[in-house]
Amino acid sequence: MQHLSQFTTSYGPEHWTAIKHVLRYLKGTRDLGITFQSDVGLGLEIFVDSDYVNRADARSIGGYAGVLGGGCVAWSSKKQQMVSLSMTEAEYIVLTEGAKQLIWLQCFLSNIAFEQTNPTSLCSDNLGAIILANDATYHAHMKHINVSYHFICKRVAFNKAVLTYVQLKENPADIMTKGLDLPQHHHLNLRLGLIACPEVKGSVVMGTLDTSDRVAY
Repeated sequence: MQHLSQFTTSYGPEHWTAIKHVLRYLKGTRDLGITFQSDVGLGLEIFVDSDYVNRADARSIGGYAGVLGGGCVAWSSKKQQMVSLSMTEAEYIVLTEGAKQLIWLQCFLSNIAFEQTNPTSLCSDNLGAIILANDATYHAHMKHINVSYHFICKRVAFNKAVLTYVQLKENPADIMTKGLDLPQHHHLNLRLGLIACPEVKGSVVMGTLDTSDRVAY
Protein backbone atom coordinates (compact mmCIF):
# COMPACT_ATOMS: atom_id res chain seq x y z
CA MET A 1 0.00 0.00 0.00
CA GLN A 2 2.92 2.34 0.68
CA HIS A 3 3.95 1.96 -2.96
CA LEU A 4 0.43 2.19 -4.37
CA SER A 5 -0.35 5.36 -2.42
CA GLN A 6 2.17 7.18 -4.62
CA PHE A 7 -0.14 6.78 -7.63
CA THR A 8 -3.41 8.15 -6.21
CA THR A 9 -3.44 11.01 -8.75
CA SER A 10 -1.91 9.13 -11.67
CA TYR A 11 -2.92 5.50 -11.90
CA GLY A 12 -3.47 2.91 -14.58
CA PRO A 13 -4.77 -0.66 -15.09
CA GLU A 14 -1.67 -2.16 -13.44
CA HIS A 15 -2.42 -0.23 -10.26
CA TRP A 16 -6.01 -1.49 -10.16
CA THR A 17 -4.65 -5.01 -10.53
CA ALA A 18 -2.27 -4.44 -7.64
CA ILE A 19 -5.07 -3.00 -5.46
CA LYS A 20 -7.21 -6.08 -6.10
CA HIS A 21 -4.25 -8.22 -5.07
CA VAL A 22 -4.05 -6.27 -1.79
CA LEU A 23 -7.78 -6.70 -1.19
CA ARG A 24 -7.51 -10.45 -1.78
CA TYR A 25 -4.67 -10.57 0.75
CA LEU A 26 -6.74 -8.67 3.32
CA LYS A 27 -9.69 -11.00 2.78
CA GLY A 28 -7.48 -14.04 3.23
CA THR A 29 -5.91 -12.78 6.45
CA ARG A 30 -9.00 -11.60 8.33
CA ASP A 31 -8.39 -14.14 11.09
CA LEU A 32 -4.86 -12.94 11.85
CA GLY A 33 -4.44 -11.24 15.20
CA ILE A 34 -1.49 -9.78 17.09
CA THR A 35 -0.65 -12.07 19.99
CA PHE A 36 1.71 -11.75 22.95
CA GLN A 37 3.79 -14.45 24.62
CA SER A 38 3.08 -14.77 28.32
CA ASP A 39 6.50 -16.25 29.07
CA VAL A 40 8.79 -13.54 27.64
CA GLY A 41 7.75 -10.57 29.75
CA LEU A 42 7.53 -7.04 28.38
CA GLY A 43 10.94 -6.89 26.76
CA LEU A 44 10.92 -4.29 23.99
CA GLU A 45 12.78 -4.74 20.69
CA ILE A 46 12.88 -2.47 17.65
CA PHE A 47 13.74 -4.02 14.26
CA VAL A 48 14.72 -1.81 11.31
CA ASP A 49 15.35 -2.42 7.63
CA SER A 50 15.63 -0.56 4.34
CA ASP A 51 15.13 -1.47 0.69
CA TYR A 52 18.00 0.29 -1.02
CA VAL A 53 17.34 2.35 -4.20
CA ASN A 54 15.26 0.21 -6.51
CA ARG A 55 13.01 2.89 -8.00
CA ALA A 56 13.15 5.84 -10.38
CA ASP A 57 13.66 8.59 -7.78
CA ALA A 58 16.55 6.68 -6.12
CA ARG A 59 15.08 7.03 -2.63
CA SER A 60 15.06 4.00 -0.37
CA ILE A 61 12.13 2.60 1.58
CA GLY A 62 12.75 2.48 5.34
CA GLY A 63 10.71 0.49 7.81
CA TYR A 64 10.69 -0.54 11.45
CA ALA A 65 8.71 -2.83 13.72
CA GLY A 66 8.46 -2.52 17.49
CA VAL A 67 7.92 -5.87 19.22
CA LEU A 68 6.79 -6.03 22.84
CA GLY A 69 6.22 -9.37 24.56
CA GLY A 70 6.44 -11.18 21.24
CA GLY A 71 3.77 -9.04 19.53
CA CYS A 72 4.08 -6.07 17.19
CA VAL A 73 2.96 -2.80 18.80
CA ALA A 74 4.40 -0.20 16.39
CA TRP A 75 5.36 -0.23 12.73
CA SER A 76 6.19 2.07 9.84
CA SER A 77 7.04 1.86 6.15
CA LYS A 78 7.81 5.00 4.18
CA LYS A 79 10.12 6.47 1.58
CA GLN A 80 13.21 8.18 2.98
CA GLN A 81 13.51 11.93 2.43
CA MET A 82 17.10 11.92 1.22
CA VAL A 83 18.91 9.89 -1.44
CA SER A 84 21.35 7.45 0.15
CA LEU A 85 24.69 6.76 -1.50
CA SER A 86 25.00 3.27 -0.07
CA MET A 87 23.06 0.55 1.71
CA THR A 88 24.89 1.46 4.93
CA GLU A 89 23.59 5.03 4.71
CA ALA A 90 20.04 3.88 4.07
CA GLU A 91 20.20 1.54 7.08
CA TYR A 92 21.84 4.23 9.25
CA ILE A 93 19.00 6.63 8.50
CA VAL A 94 16.32 4.09 9.37
CA LEU A 95 18.18 3.27 12.61
CA THR A 96 17.54 6.87 13.66
CA GLU A 97 13.86 6.57 12.77
CA GLY A 98 13.68 3.40 14.85
CA ALA A 99 15.45 5.13 17.74
CA LYS A 100 12.83 7.88 17.81
CA GLN A 101 10.05 5.30 18.01
CA LEU A 102 12.05 3.49 20.70
CA ILE A 103 12.11 6.61 22.89
CA TRP A 104 8.38 7.14 22.52
CA LEU A 105 7.63 3.55 23.50
CA GLN A 106 10.03 3.72 26.46
CA CYS A 107 8.25 6.85 27.74
CA PHE A 108 4.82 5.30 27.20
CA LEU A 109 5.73 2.12 29.06
CA SER A 110 7.25 4.16 31.89
CA ASN A 111 4.02 6.16 32.24
CA ILE A 112 1.98 2.96 32.70
CA ALA A 113 4.44 1.52 35.26
CA PHE A 114 6.33 -0.80 32.89
CA GLU A 115 9.63 1.07 32.74
CA GLN A 116 12.34 -0.58 30.66
CA THR A 117 15.28 -0.89 33.06
CA ASN A 118 17.71 -2.24 30.46
CA PRO A 119 18.75 -0.62 27.16
CA THR A 120 16.32 -1.49 24.38
CA SER A 121 17.61 -3.68 21.56
CA LEU A 122 17.66 -1.87 18.23
CA CYS A 123 18.15 -4.63 15.67
CA SER A 124 19.50 -4.28 12.12
CA ASP A 125 20.75 -6.71 9.49
CA ASN A 126 23.46 -4.29 8.32
CA LEU A 127 26.77 -4.51 10.20
CA GLY A 128 28.11 -1.36 8.53
CA ALA A 129 25.33 0.79 9.96
CA ILE A 130 25.77 -0.76 13.40
CA ILE A 131 29.53 -0.08 13.38
CA LEU A 132 28.96 3.49 12.19
CA ALA A 133 26.47 4.24 14.97
CA ASN A 134 28.71 2.68 17.64
CA ASP A 135 32.03 4.27 16.66
CA ALA A 136 32.36 8.02 16.11
CA THR A 137 35.69 7.59 14.28
CA TYR A 138 33.79 6.57 11.17
CA HIS A 139 31.70 9.76 11.01
CA ALA A 140 34.23 11.48 8.75
CA HIS A 141 32.82 9.33 5.95
CA MET A 142 29.26 10.46 6.69
CA LYS A 143 29.57 14.25 6.93
CA HIS A 144 27.16 14.67 4.02
CA ILE A 145 24.31 13.07 5.99
CA ASN A 146 21.87 15.48 7.62
CA VAL A 147 23.03 16.03 11.20
CA SER A 148 19.64 15.01 12.56
CA TYR A 149 20.28 11.42 11.51
CA HIS A 150 23.27 11.19 13.86
CA PHE A 151 20.72 11.20 16.69
CA ILE A 152 21.13 7.42 16.95
CA CYS A 153 24.72 7.82 18.19
CA LYS A 154 23.54 9.80 21.22
CA ARG A 155 20.97 7.14 22.11
CA VAL A 156 23.71 4.51 22.08
CA ALA A 157 26.12 6.72 24.04
CA PHE A 158 23.46 7.41 26.70
CA ASN A 159 22.84 3.66 27.04
CA LYS A 160 19.21 3.99 25.98
CA ALA A 161 19.65 1.60 23.06
CA VAL A 162 21.96 -1.27 22.26
CA LEU A 163 22.54 -2.08 18.60
CA THR A 164 22.12 -5.74 17.76
CA TYR A 165 22.77 -7.63 14.56
CA VAL A 166 19.95 -9.82 13.26
CA GLN A 167 20.14 -12.06 10.20
CA LEU A 168 18.16 -10.82 7.22
CA LYS A 169 15.78 -13.79 7.16
CA GLU A 170 15.03 -13.28 10.86
CA ASN A 171 14.44 -9.52 10.62
CA PRO A 172 10.66 -8.88 10.82
CA ALA A 173 11.12 -5.30 9.56
CA ASP A 174 12.00 -6.80 6.17
CA ILE A 175 8.27 -7.30 5.64
CA MET A 176 7.81 -3.51 5.82
CA THR A 177 10.14 -2.67 2.93
CA LYS A 178 9.71 -5.20 0.13
CA GLY A 179 7.64 -8.00 -1.30
CA LEU A 180 8.65 -11.46 -0.04
CA ASP A 181 7.92 -15.00 -1.13
CA LEU A 182 5.04 -16.69 0.70
CA PRO A 183 7.04 -18.91 3.12
CA GLN A 184 9.25 -16.01 4.25
CA HIS A 185 6.22 -13.70 4.55
CA HIS A 186 4.49 -16.22 6.83
CA HIS A 187 7.67 -16.71 8.86
CA LEU A 188 8.04 -13.00 9.52
CA ASN A 189 4.33 -12.74 10.37
CA LEU A 190 5.01 -15.19 13.19
CA ARG A 191 8.00 -13.09 14.29
CA LEU A 192 5.60 -10.15 14.59
CA GLY A 193 3.16 -12.19 16.66
CA LEU A 194 0.58 -12.46 13.86
CA ILE A 195 -1.31 -15.72 14.33
CA ALA A 196 -4.69 -16.89 13.05
CA CYS A 197 -7.14 -16.63 15.97
CA PRO A 198 -10.68 -16.81 14.49
CA GLU A 199 -12.17 -17.70 17.89
CA VAL A 200 -11.17 -14.34 19.39
CA LYS A 201 -11.74 -12.07 16.40
CA GLY A 202 -13.26 -8.82 17.59
CA SER A 203 -12.74 -9.57 21.27
CA VAL A 204 -10.14 -9.41 24.01
CA VAL A 205 -9.04 -12.59 25.75
CA MET A 206 -6.93 -12.62 28.91
CA GLY A 207 -5.27 -15.98 29.27
CA THR A 208 -3.94 -18.69 26.95
CA LEU A 209 -5.51 -20.10 23.84
CA ASP A 210 -5.65 -23.90 23.66
CA THR A 211 -2.07 -25.20 23.49
CA SER A 212 -0.62 -21.82 22.50
CA ASP A 213 1.12 -19.97 25.29
CA ARG A 214 -0.08 -16.61 24.04
CA VAL A 215 -2.54 -13.89 24.91
CA ALA A 216 -4.51 -12.45 22.00
CA TYR A 217 -5.91 -8.91 21.61
